[in-house]
This record gives sequence, structure tokens and C-alpha cells, in this order.
Amino acid sequence: MKSVLNYFNIYRNFVSCSLTEELSFRLNFFLLLVVDAIFTLSALGTTFILFDHIPALGNWNRDQLQFFLVFMLIIDDFQGLVLSSNFWMLSTDLKAGNLDFTFLKPIHSFLPMFFRYLRPSSVISLVIDIALLFYFADKLHFTYVDYIALPFLLFLSVCLRFILEMAIALLMFWTTEGVGINFIRLQLQSLSRWPDLIYRGIAKKVLMTLLPVLLVGSAPMHFLFDHSKWHYILWLIVAVVVFAFILHLSWEKARIRYESASS
Repeated sequence: MKSVLNYFNIYRNFVSCSLTEELSFRLNFFLLLVVDAIFTLSALGTTFILFDHIPALGNWNRDQLQFFLVFMLIIDDFQGLVLSSNFWMLSTDLKAGNLDFTFLKPIHSFLPMFFRYLRPSSVISLVIDIALLFYFADKLHFTYVDYIALPFLLFLSVCLRFILEMAIALLMFWTTEGVGINFIRLQLQSLSRWPDLIYRGIAKKVLMTLLPVLLVGSAPMHFLFDHSKWHYILWLIVAVVVFAFILHLSWEKARIRYESASS
């Protein structure tokens, strides 16, 4: 229990420092809000352009696609809030030798390496997107079962996104320079922002199994739109467990690979 409280206090200090730093540059804080708003509007605006030219996307109507896009925006918000800044700092820390101090601290190195830097501005976008999610859920006439399942499904999707991206980020221990790795992450995010029904052949199989970025958003949608497809949720849970194990193995290999700047 004491250890849990210790980690909680450490993370609380991370939050406090990140909030203080972001509010110190108010113009930048405002610009981040503008960028998030434009991103949300452009994502939803795409659906109006798309459905002006086609009657349906597979077996989805516009409301279903909009619900999916907002669901993915919420996952992006969580990642922007908690993880994204740390991915960009990891390469710098590797090259500067800052991880020497991280590994020497009497806490699990994973916490300061991936959860030290937050982006508090994402909270505002998160609240707006959650409101939009419930708006589109109401338009789709969700049942009580759907509303109860929604937080659990969102949690699983966020977990899988976090696990996959942290595993990819650990490749920086081999490349040191992280720009290429981070752009790979961003490209995979772009692929996952469209439902699996637009993909075909080998690409769909790979993105649903070997690198299951499509499961992040598509698996919950299949269940919410058709409860008979509950096996997608089982698939999502298995993916979280399997890739969490892969992340653990990758972390152990990365620690061995790391070369101290002082060596």
C-alpha cells in the first residue's frame, strides 16, 4: 500500500509540473486548443463530404461512422494527455544520457520514461469529445447495455493503443534517433482512424492480428452495432494480454541494449 501511495505522489508531481509548465506559455496552450478543435471538426467534416458521394460505408451509415471517429478522437485525447509528449522526449533522453538518472531512481523506470510529461490542454478536448460521443450514441439509440459496456470497451481500446505505441517507441533503444520511429507511430495512428471494413486482403489481416491497430476502434464498434459479434471483444482482450507480454519482453531487451552515456 505504501508503494502505491508513493507512485501516486510521484505521478501527482508529474501532473503538477506539466500543468505549471503548460500554463506558463498561455499562447501555446491556446494554440493547442485551436489545433484540437480543428482536428475534431475536420474529422467530422470528412463524413459529410464522404456521404455526399456514397449512400453508405460498407454497412455503416453516417451516424455510425461519426460515432466511430469520435470514439477514436477520445483515444487520441487520452494518449495526447498522458503519453504523446514522452515519446518525443525519449529519443532526446537517450542521446543526452538522461536515462542514466531514470534507471538509478528507486522506482520502476517505466513511470518516468513514459508518464512524466503530460499535455493538460487535452483535457478540454477530451470533455468535448465525450459529450459528442454521447450525442451520437443517442442518435444511434443505444441501449442500457451499450452504455454500460462503453466505458469498458474504451478502457480496453486505450490500453491496446498505449501498449502498441510504447512497444514501438522502445525501438528507439536500437535506433537512438527517434524521429523515424515516431513517424511510424503517427502513420499507424492514421491507419487506425478508419474502420476495418475499408481494408481488404493481407493489409487487413496484418492490421487486425500481427499489428492490431485496427482492433483499437473497430472491435468495440462491431459489438456495439451488433451484439452477436461479441467475439471481437474477446479478440480485443486477447490482443491486450498478448501485446502486454510482448511489451514486457521488449522492455527487458531494451534495458539490456541501453548504453549509458557515461560508459
